[in-house]
Amino acid sequence: MELAVIQSKGFILGKVSSARYADRGGLQQVVVTLKDTCGNWGPKKGWALPPSAESVQDGDFVCLLIGAENITIIRPQKDHFSVIIITAPPLQPEQPTNVPHDFL
Repeated sequence: MELAVIQSKGFILGKVSSARYADRGGLQQVVVTLKDTCGNWGPKKGWALPPSAESVQDGDFVCLLIGAENITIIRPQKDHFSVIIITAPPLQPEQPTNVPHDFL
């Protein structure tokens, strides 16, 4: 089995609180609970994502990795994170928290 490992630092912008598929175009409609600059969970925002190999699920994290231009969606596992979407469309607002997290 081949495996790629990515180790990075980044900011958690939000957490997926619900995910479902729209009827047309294969878009996945998700609701993200945003994280504010103090690290508190704040308002919710709707987001339409294009089709991907793996569906976004409740509990996935919306992140901005340091050095990346686009948002990444990751899923927590027992001892690591799985990349679900490596390049997601912009989510407004994109205000990272002050403290970066370590991701493996």
